[in-house]
Amino acid sequence: MIKKYEFTEEIKVICGRKLHRIRAIRNFGNVKADDLGGFIEKEENLSHEGNCWVRDDVTVYDNARIFGRAVIRGNAEICGNAVIFGDAEICGNAEICGNALIRGNAEIYGNAVICGNAVIRGNAVIFGDAVICGNAVIRGNAVIRGGKWDKSPLYIQGTKWAFYVSSENTVTTGCQIHTFEEWQKNYKQIAEEHDGLEVLKEYLRYFNLACEMYGKEEYKIDLKEAA
Repeated sequence: MIKKYEFTEEIKVICGRKLHRIRAIRNFGNVKADDLGGFIEKEENLSHEGNCWVRDDVTVYDNARIFGRAVIRGNAEICGNAVIFGDAEICGNAEICGNALIRGNAEIYGNAVICGNAVIRGNAVIFGDAVICGNAVIRGNAVIRGGKWDKSPLYIQGTKWAFYVSSENTVTTGCQIHTFEEWQKNYKQIAEEHDGLEVLKEYLRYFNLACEMYGKEEYKIDLKEAA
């Protein structure tokens, strides 16, 4: 393995951990030799293989790992056991922590927070103040904006469908507006009317995510019972 970066003398301390700013020592991807990168705690955080890179004031520490062609920029913070690979792109003030897994062509930016056992894959785009946590799985061409804390609108685009959760906490599927309670009671009928029961589990997975984000956990649906 030929190394692609080295530690500089510039240090940043986070949570008692010493992070080192890195410098490229050879050309790769869009990075040129002598380009400064972000801060990492140890070489295990950023692979020397592939074109993966951290820029600006990004911080990566704990057991977090970045490899493949993933690019992290801005003030993003990657920590815990987070794993990021593929062509994933993360920027802004995004925070990735816990056991989060980011892969594929996923894009995460703004003040988004990804934590817990969340999995983001495919061409998913997450931005704004979105908070994705727990065991949430975001895949395909999903687009998520808004967030748990400010109650801003949430828009989710699935593989064959979309629904919108407004700041008034209603769920719009197609042209029909439902409360969380109505959606919980009539989800099979809603799915059948729009896209068929073959995508029911995909509907439910994102509906449960919306419940978590808007503090409506009492309306979450047991996926095993719904099967």
